[in-house]
Amino acid sequence: MLVIAAALTIAGLVELHTAWVNLPMSKLDALSPNAVVQAFRAARTSWTGDVRSGMLMAIISSHFTTALHQPERLSDLYEDARNGYSMIAGTQLARLQLAAMAMLRFERDKVPVANWWGGLEQFRAGLENASFRHCLPELLAANAAVYVQLGAGAGTARRSAQNVVGYPHGPFLEYFAEQSERIARAREQAGDGAAAAACRQLVRRLLRQWTLDPGPPAVRLLAAELLVNSLEADRTTSAPAASAEIVRGLRHWRDAYRDQAAQRPAPLPIISSSYVPLPDQQVDDRLRLTLAILLWVTPALIAAAVITLVAATPWLRRPGAAGGLRAALIGGLLLGAVLLVAGGLYMQLNHAGAQADLHRVGTTDVGWPRYPFVAAAAVVVVALLVAAWPVRGGSRLVRVAAWVTTMTIVLAAAALAVGIWAQVATTNYEARTAALMDSDALKAIAGPAADRDLDPLRAWTP
Repeated sequence: MLVIAAALTIAGLVELHTAWVNLPMSKLDALSPNAVVQAFRAARTSWTGDVRSGMLMAIISSHFTTALHQPERLSDLYEDARNGYSMIAGTQLARLQLAAMAMLRFERDKVPVANWWGGLEQFRAGLENASFRHCLPELLAANAAVYVQLGAGAGTARRSAQNVVGYPHGPFLEYFAEQSERIARAREQAGDGAAAAACRQLVRRLLRQWTLDPGPPAVRLLAAELLVNSLEADRTTSAPAASAEIVRGLRHWRDAYRDQAAQRPAPLPIISSSYVPLPDQQVDDRLRLTLAILLWVTPALIAAAVITLVAATPWLRRPGAAGGLRAALIGGLLLGAVLLVAGGLYMQLNHAGAQADLHRVGTTDVGWPRYPFVAAAAVVVVALLVAAWPVRGGSRLVRVAAWVTTMTIVLAAAALAVGIWAQVATTNYEARTAALMDSDALKAIAGPAADRDLDPLRAWTP
């Protein structure tokens, strides 16, 4: 029994360790920062086409954000952005980015807003049928491929890539939309209704495309919000009924996403590299459950193995003092089952506490998890109860060794099963998260019904 307990304990702990190191953030944290930097540096030199364009446009938007807060650097950043623009193909977004930087210069030089429209002629000419693709899906896929190459899971790689390059355009988009509305109003006041209409048409084509194009949810939701603001601010629209339908659809679509996202628990630090809602809550829940069971079984198994090791010597010297093999087997099986059931009851009765403990795993910000210590303490209490139980013959310590050895075998078998289950759950999480982020992460959260709210926008041409 001791040999079986030792072998199963080692196998169970190895399986649990394998499951732990394969958890999403365990694999990501194991990556060497220097190796990550070198891998990205090597990858970027070979990027071409939409990936390179997406990277350059992300850099230009980052330059814009820097210039927004550091106006004294605007000239140098603008020149660098112009150099990047010359290498971008397949989209005219960079022209609007340069236009936004020109607006910053007008604002810094206190040029009247009424005169901005003429100063933007070089950027807006010929954009009537242009595409303003941001190429973020291609850029995110290329960045995710680097993380996968380094050993990260597919879903974690995509979420990590989104953290790095998923949100460079927000300040540019907000500034460009707001300033374009100011320009349109100034042209209306000057009696130039055609210029005002052309200005609004340009920004609405940009916002419509970014709302409908694949991309990070935050980018699409921001574009939708700015489009609603633009349509509501324009009291001279030629199709007020259609405009109102588009606004209702956009608001319902955004509310559906926010309501569904608010109902989901925050991702666990050991599972996710960001607090952005996960696209599939079911696979997350299954991974949470396996992680909770892992946190209960692991310390319980270690505590039982230690007690067995301490009490093994007296048992080996006096095997007959255990009170019979059948009693040890039945008693140990019952103790192991009771401990496993107790873990489940603890999670059910103290669900909030168990979830709080799960959020403590993988981070040092909120203290140590209590869950594993409760499991270890439960094993010690059970062993003490066995020792305190009246015995007619034999040795109390030897009986504890026999019973706890059987309990260790039960817990080790459970650990093997949990380790395998956790690895399967992790694999499913990575695959499902990657698939949904590649298709439409926003739709996965808001639901397919909410996506139909965009039909009026799809049918509309600014």
